Amino acid sequence: MSENPVTPVHPGPNEKCNCGSGKKFKKCCGSPKGVEPPVPLTPEEEAALERRRTRSMNKLLPIIALASMAPPIPPMRTRHPGQGKYGGGRNR
Repeated sequence: MSENPVTPVHPGPNEKCNCGSGKKFKKCCGSPKGVEPPVPLTPEEEAALERRRTRSMNKLLPIIALASMAPPIPPMRTRHPGQGKYGGGRNR
């Protein structure tokens, strides 16, 4: 006889938890309890991150300047003149 391994079935996030607590799965066993806080960066990593941020910002500044000089986009018209409140042509 071959045995099939049974995989545990996890309920959906809004269904009751399998442990029997009566709580939703996302508030009980489905919550990330074992997540560790991020490790602080070393000074070298901080400097490298700041250089990348500066480089990215320097690439974006000309684009932002061009966008601020562009003429404003006129608002879209949602209805044609003469149409009623619901966009129909004539009232029946």
